[in-house]
Amino acid sequence: MSRYEKGHKADTHRRVVEIAAQRFRAEGIDSVGVASLMADAGLTHGGFYAHFPSKEALVKEALIAAIGSSFAYDNEAEATAPLNLRAFIDFYLSPAHRDKPATGCAVATLGAETTRRPRATRNAFNKEAQRFVARIASGLPEEASPEHKLAKAYGVFAQLVGSLQLSRIVTDKTLSDEVLAVGRSNALQLAGLDQGEETKAKPAKRTAKKH
Repeated sequence: MSRYEKGHKADTHRRVVEIAAQRFRAEGIDSVGVASLMADAGLTHGGFYAHFPSKEALVKEALIAAIGSSFAYDNEAEATAPLNLRAFIDFYLSPAHRDKPATGCAVATLGAETTRRPRATRNAFNKEAQRFVARIASGLPEEASPEHKLAKAYGVFAQLVGSLQLSRIVTDKTLSDEVLAVGRSNALQLAGLDQGEETKAKPAKRTAKKH
């Protein structure tokens, strides 16, 4: 008879993936060792292989989880409704997102590093990134064709990622805040949501995940 309740292994697996997703974003993939990850999860190093065949397998799962955490919904209806793109842009290019890379967008923190991973990992990351872009496209004005909306969504996403990365590179906080403000304005203009108004950062509602 098992000493653990049903679902214990799945819960443990999920916890390791979530911890890895945060630490990879905060520290970089190659800077995080398996032993320290397992210690963070309250497990032994030897227990790692009961859940993952290799560190790369964990990296792949963690990257998928990290991108998915960019959209957290309170209910299924909210998840299938068109994205409130204005609110999302305001959150994405906010000081709160800039200052918490461990729980932020994985494309901004790990995109460049992922290009050096094995193809299977890159393919998984690419698939999730494309879903991210499609979600952005869902919040664009309806008058555009699906093809045009998708192309525009890539432009908006590139503006968001680049602005966030630059805001983290800049060491002067005032200038960093200005980079975010300009990025928000440009992203809204690309999305056709600017309406000539100055945008103020009002973070979109997100559901905090428990670890």
